[in-house]
Amino acid sequence: MTINIKIENIFELIELIKKRPGLYIADSNITSIQNFIYGYDLACLVNNIEHKNVFPLFWYFHEWIKEKYNWSSSTAGWKNIILQENNNDEIKSLDVFFAQIEEFKKLHPISIEYIELTKENLEFNNSENCKMKTYNPKTKLFDLPIYTKADRVFLVEHSHDFGFSIFVNCKGKLVGNDWTRRFENSEKGKLYTNNLFGTNNNWKVIQGDLIQKINEIVRYSS
Repeated sequence: MTINIKIENIFELIELIKKRPGLYIADSNITSIQNFIYGYDLACLVNNIEHKNVFPLFWYFHEWIKEKYNWSSSTAGWKNIILQENNNDEIKSLDVFFAQIEEFKKLHPISIEYIELTKENLEFNNSENCKMKTYNPKTKLFDLPIYTKADRVFLVEHSHDFGFSIFVNCKGKLVGNDWTRRFENSEKGKLYTNNLFGTNNNWKVIQGDLIQKINEIVRYSS
């Protein structure tokens, strides 16, 4: 018997497991679903399968759970935080995971601003004046520019008091991982952008369907 199931994003996968967990995970507990999700991500990576990112990006779930339980850091990861907050009860923690995913999916942008990066912005990012660099395996120093190609930066304000994030794009594709940072206000997000690309105060506000726009911004990742 052939089962033809089309999964386009991580939330569709989680919903599929939620309906019939015994069909997909060995044990109906939170550790098993974490292992399944990691396996799914790895399979997509090694087989060069591009699944669609949708907002909110699943990575933010670490931060969401950190905020939910008032932890100082998200480095323990969503599974370990939920598990510890539920007396290490694996089965109960799986139910909490499904419930929190449903709440997490309600996260949405309430404002989006953007700037068009200029030639001067990119020159600044590639110059010694920019102190924010990435690791260079040849010199074993952090002396390489983070962005060799970029054309827009988006500043997104999240709902649920989740703060602000920046998204760097190149030709409509999300590049880099600065979107993993969150800022408590727009001023700090813009200051971080200036530290990357030099001063650019030509921020414009996006109007219209912000859900559609943010999904266009995060659709592809490098």
